[in-house]
Amino acid sequence: MKGIKLKKIFLLILSGWLLSIVFSSFQLLNIFRNSTNLSLILIGFLEFIFIVPSLIYFYKNDYSYKKYFKLNNVSNKILFPLVVFSIGVFILSDAIDRIINTFIQAPSFYSEVLDMLRWNDVYSFLIIIISVVVIAPIIEEMIFRGLLLRGLEKKYESVVLSIIYSSILFAVIHVLPSFFIQIFLIGMILGFLSIKFNSIFPGIVLHSINNLLTLLLLNLNGNYFDFYLKNDFVNWKMVIVGGILIYFGFREIKSYIIAEKLKKGK
Repeated sequence: MKGIKLKKIFLLILSGWLLSIVFSSFQLLNIFRNSTNLSLILIGFLEFIFIVPSLIYFYKNDYSYKKYFKLNNVSNKILFPLVVFSIGVFILSDAIDRIINTFIQAPSFYSEVLDMLRWNDVYSFLIIIISVVVIAPIIEEMIFRGLLLRGLEKKYESVVLSIIYSSILFAVIHVLPSFFIQIFLIGMILGFLSIKFNSIFPGIVLHSINNLLTLLLLNLNGNYFDFYLKNDFVNWKMVIVGGILIYFGFREIKSYIIAEKLKKGK
């Protein structure tokens, strides 16, 4: 069976994105304004609907989900260094976010989105965690670092170009111009992990940790983060810590990748 052409992949992604926009109108029209939890559930649903056209197409054409979404297993040994690396990436990307946002203001609707992600009770907490920390990373990695990146790899000989193109689309589709650079850079790192491991699972871990730490900063009292923030910027000491975490995490990840290559070479 022939593989999926890149044009078809773009069409599937565009279809899912348009479906998400259509269903997001329920949010914009405040149809669920009397139910905060229903509004939060819709966030998770919008992520899921994004991948529905691809799932239907795969099912009808008997394509392998594992193959095209890069659902290949990786060893549990990589989890700890990956978590260390991911926390470091979050700290540095957050530092960049806060600097850039002093020059480029986020759109007004972004504040409304952030307000929706503040939990008020155990139910809203669970819904937000499941939607933002579990569903969103899995779906987005399946689409961008699985289906799309794999298609770009088949189309272009350059791995670097493939990662760049997928990261650009990843940033554009978030419709947040003021955060384009940050999202693009995160996309580049996620693309690197997908290529090196031939799996989206390491990217899911990084993506989930990034979203979780963002939610914690948003929801917990500022007093919890006196060590982390100084005048709304990331404390320079924490920036150094972030760099150290990235270094040691990346070193262990690199060692693991080299060891795996040697095993396969035997």
